[in-house]
Amino acid sequence: MKSMRTAILMFPILLAGFFSGCSAQLLEEIEDISIPRYCGEPTKLFGNFMVRAQRIAWSGTRNPNGTTSTLTVDLVFENERQWPLALSNSGNGIVYKVEYALYGENGTTFAPRETVGIAHDTPFKNEEKPSEKKHSTINVHTLIKPGDPAEGKLVFDAPRGNYVFSIERKFAGMPILGKGENRLFVCKISPEDYSAPKPSKRWGVSGVY
Repeated sequence: MKSMRTAILMFPILLAGFFSGCSAQLLEEIEDISIPRYCGEPTKLFGNFMVRAQRIAWSGTRNPNGTTSTLTVDLVFENERQWPLALSNSGNGIVYKVEYALYGENGTTFAPRETVGIAHDTPFKNEEKPSEKKHSTINVHTLIKPGDPAEGKLVFDAPRGNYVFSIERKFAGMPILGKGENRLFVCKISPEDYSAPKPSKRWGVSGVY
């Protein structure tokens, strides 16, 4: 519990450290959150998956909210287990909400205006008999099969610049407890475009665990 509170309190300082070049020292203080150099590096996600950015692209088309750049992040997720799992499924019956965000140098946070593929959750309703009460609709993600990487796309409206990108599991709107790799993924995005070929073999693990 103490470790979780420390991580939450230190997260804004951690972001500032990225942009000031002090991330190494801060990482020693937040031992349960691992941060790779860039989002293109394959990195552990939620303890069960590997994730990396296959493409990061900026465009200068003006958007309705007045910003002058659009950021598209193409992600690839690989299931490391021997059975199908969803990004929102803990494996023990709990369904989490998965949130994506960009954190800017000035403290501004951006949520994606569009999610596509495995990054997009879909409405799901449990089967029910006519005599039973209706269950609430919950959002879950498509199952990712072992050996069959899934792709997802996120589109943000944000000025071109340096950002920290995060993927986080939450329950009832709150961050969950546990090791950093089981609940939170963070990496850095630069103002430059990035593109990498699809991996031809199983990825290696990056970061500090």
